[in-house]
Amino acid sequence: MVYSLADNSSFFRGLPPCTDEEFRQIQVEIPYDLPRDFQAFCRIHHGFGKLSELGLLTLDEMIEEREHVIQSILEANSILRSGDQNIDPNLLIPFYESFGLASYQCFYADWYPASEMGNIYLSGIDYTVSDITDRRTWSEHLAFPTFIEWLVYYLEGMTLFI
Repeated sequence: MVYSLADNSSFFRGLPPCTDEEFRQIQVEIPYDLPRDFQAFCRIHHGFGKLSELGLLTLDEMIEEREHVIQSILEANSILRSGDQNIDPNLLIPFYESFGLASYQCFYADWYPASEMGNIYLSGIDYTVSDITDRRTWSEHLAFPTFIEWLVYYLEGMTLFI
């Protein structure tokens, strides 16, 4: 399915919805409950993107990218930090990949700012993550308390490149 903005400045592509079996599979592979707003979105589109990129990962791709991200961080012998807090890479669940940058928007399983798992930006270039220590700067650092808030940011035509 293809959508365009009213002024035709951008368009979006959405793949068909995910199946119940795909949801069951990700629950086996990832031991955390994904945010309800994300699950609801996947029941509309299982994969979504802006222009020609399909940056919002399918559930299968999320599992693969999560393994890749964890392995890359371990191989780089890098310590992830948000402010002065260490971030365990095993708690990151990538759901969006910035085209060509190996950088991701990830659910962070140790951050529940709005009763659901929040999401942060992970740079695959220098292995830094969003600083979530100051609520006033979350959006500036690409940290969002809900998937829907991130999705609105994405749909408004802003980019996820730092």
